[in-house]
Amino acid sequence: MMAQANNQSTLSKAEPFDFSPRIVAEGTAADCSSMNTPITEKQRITVSKDGHLECGGKRIRIFGTNISSIPPKSEAAYWAKVLSSQGFNCIRWHHFDSTWTNCFLLYSENGKPSYNWQKIDDFDYFYNELKKVGIYSDINMLVGRDYKTAEGFPRELSNLGWKEKHALGFWNEAALNLQKDYAKTILTHKNPYTGFAYTEDPATAIIEINNENGLLMSYENGTLDKYPSSVIQELEDKYNDWLKKKNYTLSSLQSQFNRIEQPGKALISNDAQFYLEQHEGAQAKIENKNNGFEIKIEKNGMQSWHVQVTQGEWPVQNDKIYTLSFKAKASRPSTVNVSVMMARHLWKDLNFSENIQLTTKEQTFTYTISTFTTDKTARLNISNMGFAEGTKFTFKDISLVEGGSEILIHEGAKKGTVQLPKFSRLSKNPPEYKKIVLEFLYDTEQIYWHAMNTYIKNELSAKALTMGTICGTTTQGIMDEFDIIDSHAYWHHPVFPEKDWDMSRYYVTNEDMATSKTGGILTDLGVQRVYGKPFSVTEYDLPYPNQYSSEMLPMVASYASLQDWDCLFSFAYELSQKDKKYRVNGYFDQGNNPSKTPANIVASRIFRNYLVEPAREKVYVLRDRKSEIDSLPKTNAWDFTSASILNIPIELGLVHQIGVFYSKDGYNSMMNSVGGNLVLASEKRAEVELLQSHIDQGKDVLSDTGEILWNAAKGNFIVHAKKAFVTVAHTSENGAVTGQKESSSKTETSYSPYISFNPKDDFSVVFGAEYKRDKFAIYSCSWSGNYYADFRDYNEKKHNNIEKFRIVRENINLTTDKTLGIGNAFTLASEGTLILQALSPQEMASVRNPLLDLPSVYQCTYRLFKLNADGTRANEVTGLTTLSTLPQTMFPMNRNDGTLWYELEVVRAQD
Repeated sequence: MMAQANNQSTLSKAEPFDFSPRIVAEGTAADCSSMNTPITEKQRITVSKDGHLECGGKRIRIFGTNISSIPPKSEAAYWAKVLSSQGFNCIRWHHFDSTWTNCFLLYSENGKPSYNWQKIDDFDYFYNELKKVGIYSDINMLVGRDYKTAEGFPRELSNLGWKEKHALGFWNEAALNLQKDYAKTILTHKNPYTGFAYTEDPATAIIEINNENGLLMSYENGTLDKYPSSVIQELEDKYNDWLKKKNYTLSSLQSQFNRIEQPGKALISNDAQFYLEQHEGAQAKIENKNNGFEIKIEKNGMQSWHVQVTQGEWPVQNDKIYTLSFKAKASRPSTVNVSVMMARHLWKDLNFSENIQLTTKEQTFTYTISTFTTDKTARLNISNMGFAEGTKFTFKDISLVEGGSEILIHEGAKKGTVQLPKFSRLSKNPPEYKKIVLEFLYDTEQIYWHAMNTYIKNELSAKALTMGTICGTTTQGIMDEFDIIDSHAYWHHPVFPEKDWDMSRYYVTNEDMATSKTGGILTDLGVQRVYGKPFSVTEYDLPYPNQYSSEMLPMVASYASLQDWDCLFSFAYELSQKDKKYRVNGYFDQGNNPSKTPANIVASRIFRNYLVEPAREKVYVLRDRKSEIDSLPKTNAWDFTSASILNIPIELGLVHQIGVFYSKDGYNSMMNSVGGNLVLASEKRAEVELLQSHIDQGKDVLSDTGEILWNAAKGNFIVHAKKAFVTVAHTSENGAVTGQKESSSKTETSYSPYISFNPKDDFSVVFGAEYKRDKFAIYSCSWSGNYYADFRDYNEKKHNNIEKFRIVRENINLTTDKTLGIGNAFTLASEGTLILQALSPQEMASVRNPLLDLPSVYQCTYRLFKLNADGTRANEVTGLTTLSTLPQTMFPMNRNDGTLWYELEVVRAQD
């Protein structure tokens, strides 16, 4: 019997350490390179009949990351070896057209780009080094290019952001031709180191057209409203051509949608009182006067809505016309939001919200509203003044009355044509007219995607698979044009309350996803999948400084396996710290964060080696062009494929595969090719109610495979698979974290131990995967961060005496100074007990005497080793074996162990 190690350490005795693995010893538990094969024509990736990726007639999954830089030739082989050893088999080349990356394009002083052939040659060389170690490429086309006046674009476009300008290509020939020229130049030039053009090279697995973009999205997020009339006229011309084909005219639309109602009851009277709301430390003074008010902001809050003025509790109806008018000015140019919303809990917008630009001169504002959401207790709300310290706002002659003239359809710039309405005005229109406008944009967007896809596949003769953009910024039906369906997700993306990407004023919500009742962003991704096509997630992250980010890779690798996805890419990997200690350089840094980088050796094996079983039932909804267009009036930018739009109960994604069947011509043949146990979501109502009840009561939710248990109330995400295990858990006070597992037949060749981890006193992540027979690579991490990061709540002032490190477990809006911490990255392992048993607790219940009834294959001993940063074995961990009714071996694991990597060896009695 082995002695049990002392397990009395506490969180207050934590001693963070450096763990910065790069090059690892070949053949060790930390080396995943053997999963890759040098890429030849035999390794070309295609799509199988059942809608998954395959290579050489066998299924293949892609585990990749994003890179936005090109190393010098002297470092290319080094980084290829590092990436291969971490289990990557694809790189997504991202932002290579951006002004700040200095990759494929050089921008002159006047902004005109030219091709950067020196950098392209460096890329050619690196690409070949990656190809030699079995790493494919996903080459992005349009990501960060900026359309400049020097290229012939109107000067008025200069006021738009580079991303906003990308909408232009959906209807403008010049912008489209630039995209085609870029694609032709990059993809058809011959790589001198491979001897192939990228259009023909089997290592080019994917070509991606346009990052996070869509015409519908650009309209619904207000981007097109910013376009100058001279540029938008071309799109309005196309709108009128489309209307003619649909037999609409200016007069017919005006007759259908324009109307007048006589003035009626006044909802805001002349003696109305206006009330000030102040939140989170914001301070202001208000004076009611002139049928309105004056307000001066004396101290900023933490959000723009932390100062607002409200009036009333009155009913509104969706079948009536109302007229809102007022005069307003500010002591300095300002943007203020005016809305009508619920005057009670939920505080929802009642379908009227306007951002107005105030100047020092008084302006008159008048709005005719016919699309209120019916509500008995509505109020006027004037907001967005929370960051306006020192500014005085004056509103007077405020009036809201029933009745008015509703002119929805206006004549366009050209006589007899119909004006394409700005999105800010479309919300005032009835759903019937919204649908007409959005259907036009849907069709126009589809023309663009088809043009680019056929150009790359037919005119350039590219053999790679294609992606368009991500679902969410467009619809699944529009993306059905392409070989692969794609999406992105970030758990609590950084928020910049005052100025975009201002690193001195940002925060990340410090919440772990294991406590999410409905699966967080994982189930959000699940509903976007289209059965019959490979599904990819090309950007995924839990951004720094989230203190729970070590849960990222074990959860997504397991969940992606449950859903049987095909591609998984983290975002993003930096190549700048060769042979250096890690330092987290950005919110999304995947290459230098101990809570992410070293975890790849386990996550890649789980996902690529199919170690977690796909869910047995495939729950689906049916979608086609008609259903997509019918749902468009309900959508918002980034929300075209959400669970609410698709009508998929999100809870089902915790248990089964979920997704969509999209068809133009019928579903039968598609369903037959996909196969499996297919169930309509509408047939799952009883199960949904039961799941919701279990979640509300804090009970376990178990996948239909029995391998994944999720208990959001306890913050536990547990996986027990045949060759892999995952523990994402809080303290053991939350209850046992052993999970459950359905019994499966075990043979002498298939036996593997039942592995659990019980945390001691803090959030913990421990997960492992078998990498060769009877040997498991294990990763353990509870926390990481840069030294002297000044972790604090966004509402707190900067600390004068910054602690060297601080572990934050409160659910707060977490921030740091703009350096993200001036020191290197350091980390803590998880503290608790690793427990190994021959059988699961459920299986043991059926065994009369475990010591006598178990065959010799189950009579094993276990050895656990700490690993050095190069993957070689260090000290062996002393364990304790108990010979009870439930024989088990327990290994203490300490947060101060000095390593995040372990290797478990199973020693069989028969050996």
